[in-house]
Amino acid sequence: RLHSPLPDEYNAAARALFAFYAAQHPAAIAETVAQVRPERRVLRALLKALHAALGTNRSRLQAVVHGILAVLRPDPLTVRLQARLAVSGLPWDELAPYLTDLAATNALDAESLMATVQALEASGQRSGLPSDTNSLPAFEHDVATSPDARLRRLGLAALVAHATQPAGWTAALRTRLDQYRADPAPLVAAAAQFTFPPPLGESE
Repeated sequence: RLHSPLPDEYNAAARALFAFYAAQHPAAIAETVAQVRPERRVLRALLKALHAALGTNRSRLQAVVHGILAVLRPDPLTVRLQARLAVSGLPWDELAPYLTDLAATNALDAESLMATVQALEASGQRSGLPSDTNSLPAFEHDVATSPDARLRRLGLAALVAHATQPAGWTAALRTRLDQYRADPAPLVAAAAQFTFPPPLGESE
């Protein structure tokens, strides 16, 4: 039913695929995505269903995420989708190299960059322990020192996401924000200078 012209049918088929089949058959799922890739509405439905499934089954769907990213990689018109899926589905310690590679090949255009920023800012709920190398703070530190301003902008987005944790804008995070505010690239500094944590002592 993925090839049905009816949105209700292909959306239902996409949800069923990831709910009951994907974790056990990642290669078959990647092949399915490769087949429907030219059908943009169906592709979007599949990725929407995958994003929903990742909320509860991220670890079981790792192979699926890797397979789909590999299938989409040759298609430059899906970079925005690739980046959002990478943020949602890859472990933090794999995300920095993945996005660095996108930037190095000039695949990370302006629209894709901002889609990635938005995805990162919404990712605080899966931050991980700050001391863990596979965590949102570790990802932020990895990209914060990049010579590429686009990656440093993603570091700022990760910092904002980290501040959504119960501890909020700690003194350490505020210090990091000040460093982004002093960034030589307007892309980074402008966003940081218009990021306003609540005054110290106020609830967030």
